[in-house]
Amino acid sequence: MERDEILGWLKELDESRLEALWAQADAVREARVGPEVHFRGLIEISNHCVRHCQYCGISATAAGIRRYRMTEEEILACAEEAKAYSYGTVVVQAGEDPGLTQAFIAQLVGRIKERTGLAVTLSLGEREDDELRSWKAAGADRYLLRFESSDPELYRRIHPSRPGGSTALGGYRGRGLEAGHLLSKSCDPGAAGRMMGETGDRP
Repeated sequence: MERDEILGWLKELDESRLEALWAQADAVREARVGPEVHFRGLIEISNHCVRHCQYCGISATAAGIRRYRMTEEEILACAEEAKAYSYGTVVVQAGEDPGLTQAFIAQLVGRIKERTGLAVTLSLGEREDDELRSWKAAGADRYLLRFESSDPELYRRIHPSRPGGSTALGGYRGRGLEAGHLLSKSCDPGAAGRMMGETGDRP
């Protein structure tokens, strides 16, 4: 779609016209992936986080949150339950938590693969290159990077960098690919501060 058409659909309120759009989207889904539904089990292994992202309910400055970090056996039990439900993938997700060390995650990935054979997606925030390589070597299949906006200015405003860090998101995506991960992204069309025109320009 061209930009004006995208913006038009974003503003559309007519249910009958939206039904036509949804039917078109369903036809694309049918052509690309067929009639199957692929289930993924999300395991939120920690809500500790060192970041101060403005859109996130578990940011370091969020008040009134009971923080937790799951044990390896608790996580493995969840993965085994996902397998029992015939899921194909588990997504191991957390805040950007230094308590989830490189060695812990590498061992965890290996044990999930050994016990269940499921595909493993990791979503643990912006991590170092050696961590990404280690987790790929341990058997991780992909890395999900949640960044809410690819607009550089909006990203900088709502996703401040760590002290001494960088908000150069494009470079981080490149490093993830170099480490061998299939890199997935997650963005939020309703992120605070996003204008309608920005959504039409980029995710």
